[in-house]
Amino acid sequence: MIPGWSKALTLAVILGGIFACTKSKDTAAACAFDSDCDTGLCFRGISNGYCTTVCEREGSLDGCPDGTICKPIQGGDPRCLKICGQETDCPEQTDCNAVANTTIRACEPTF
Repeated sequence: MIPGWSKALTLAVILGGIFACTKSKDTAAACAFDSDCDTGLCFRGISNGYCTTVCEREGSLDGCPDGTICKPIQGGDPRCLKICGQETDCPEQTDCNAVANTTIRACEPTF
């Protein structure tokens, strides 16, 4: 028989493993570290962070995960940002802004 404290510890380890395995942070998810993101890059220019990916050319879908497009963040380096149709599609501290030379809009972090 397992003592009560041991049962609690075993349950905590099992639940911790389940939550660690189900943690998934796609583009535009909040983050604190690069390792928090499935994309491997956390833009920390806003308080909640923003999971993103480096890309080459504004308006391009090449190299960006599905549902994202390449756009510079506030005129800085281009990053893959979540495509949006309206402000309510975007997380906090981002605006649904036009992407140059396209009819597409993306959730761009705002400072």
